[in-house]
Amino acid sequence: MRSLGDAFDSERFVPLLEEMRDILLRHDYLAQATVLAELIDLAHLESTRFPERIREGEIWGSAGSVADVVDLQSSTNRLDAGRDSIELTKSLIRLAEEMKAQGISSERVDFLADAYRRGVER
Repeated sequence: MRSLGDAFDSERFVPLLEEMRDILLRHDYLAQATVLAELIDLAHLESTRFPERIREGEIWGSAGSVADVVDLQSSTNRLDAGRDSIELTKSLIRLAEEMKAQGISSERVDFLADAYRRGVER
């Protein structure tokens, strides 16, 4: 894994983070959408905090994280919840792949992405 001081291209994450944020907003997951909005801001600022933040529990953790809410079935906006759940899951997989490509992934991120990948393939 790259050290946090090494170069990375945070702007490459922005379209994916915006896509995820928009899905979460559509289903009233405001706390998770806010986390993504903050990451988008950090990416635009090319902050050295970006790699650390994107690996944190707010994205990949347990209760209340973005990864935890991929099943949008409990959403108040149930229209398109199934399709959006799949899209959000695929977005998390792509996020993990980009993190790995840029050397800012972690074992936990890779493990969760593999689990989501197997779920999508079924």
